[in-house]
Amino acid sequence: MSNKYKHGDKIPLEVITTRLRELIGAVTAGDGGKSVEREFTMRVPAELDRDADCILSEARMRLESQERDIVAKDAEIAELVDFVLMFRKDRLNNPSGIISSSTDNTAGKLTTKHKGQSHE
Repeated sequence: MSNKYKHGDKIPLEVITTRLRELIGAVTAGDGGKSVEREFTMRVPAELDRDADCILSEARMRLESQERDIVAKDAEIAELVDFVLMFRKDRLNNPSGIISSSTDNTAGKLTTKHKGQSHE
């Protein structure tokens, strides 16, 4: 380990997961805490890719970020599903294919064309 990384967000995920495995091994070693003592030290200056507090903090931040991304994507998917269901219902009620309404989403206004005309 080193002072190779100046910012935690620059540490490759593989380096973080490898270090997490090492920290887990220290906790579960069953050697009377010797491994924990050795592996959970903090260096000055901090070694972002080694010090347990830095690794655990960076892992937490990345997990929280991924959770936020997943929630946002789930909301986008739900909006698209609602649009598709509305479109299907409209098609069933209007077999001629003329769409009676439009829908706004976060990306902007969705429009459809029928017989060369734009419907908004």
